[in-house]
Amino acid sequence: MLMIYIIAILLGLAIGSFLNVVIFRLPEEKSLIKIRRSVCRFCNKFLKIAELIPVVSFVVQKGKCLGCKKKISWQYPIIEIITVLFFVIEVWYRLNPTLNNLGHDMILIARDLVFICTLIVIFMIDVKHLLIFDRTIYPAMVIVFILNFIASGFDNNILWRMILAGCIGYLFFALQYYGSRKKWVGGGDMKLAALIGVALGVSGILLTLFIAYVGGAIIALCLVWMRKKQMNSQLPMGAFLAPAAIIVLFFGTQILDWYWGFLW
Repeated sequence: MLMIYIIAILLGLAIGSFLNVVIFRLPEEKSLIKIRRSVCRFCNKFLKIAELIPVVSFVVQKGKCLGCKKKISWQYPIIEIITVLFFVIEVWYRLNPTLNNLGHDMILIARDLVFICTLIVIFMIDVKHLLIFDRTIYPAMVIVFILNFIASGFDNNILWRMILAGCIGYLFFALQYYGSRKKWVGGGDMKLAALIGVALGVSGILLTLFIAYVGGAIIALCLVWMRKKQMNSQLPMGAFLAPAAIIVLFFGTQILDWYWGFLW
């Protein structure tokens, strides 16, 4: 098990570094596929391998470029550390210590990590740019859909539940999007909700929407009270949906069990 956790940490660091590339390049419409040497975003200095080690390079360089000495964004180590934490948590959460059903567990881990990494990218870009890109949604939706179907043993009932949940999420925001003439929510929110539905199912998407809207309302009121925002200010819905979906992924069953137990 120790070796599995070490692999999870190393993969988490590598993937976290890649997520930073995606977060910066997508809004700038730069290629994610074309292989190119990394450069400093300020002075365009080509970075050496020693300057690209996740987290370590940031600490050793004291958060500054070795060339121009300008400060490197804290986003880099934060995203890398968060990604590592989710990789480790996911292995702990899903993997049976006896390694029974290892193949099935690995499929679920892969599905969850694709979903989580996509949500991290969406959260960051939506907070910074109020944008959700199709290039993050569609590949993740296809992968999550396929892995869910495989993990279910190719159960047709699961297939139709994923489709139903995806449609519920999509239609929930589509009604607001077109009903408000694109003022209340963005087009990306519809697709993100569809992805969440495919990943979490009907009860999962409904609980995610509830948590996102309640949490969003509380945060919005706090921002208005602190005079950071006005009542008519636009807020990134994806920034509320993403963390809500992660909460439901790990704690959705317990929350629903508590809710039904409280009612009955």
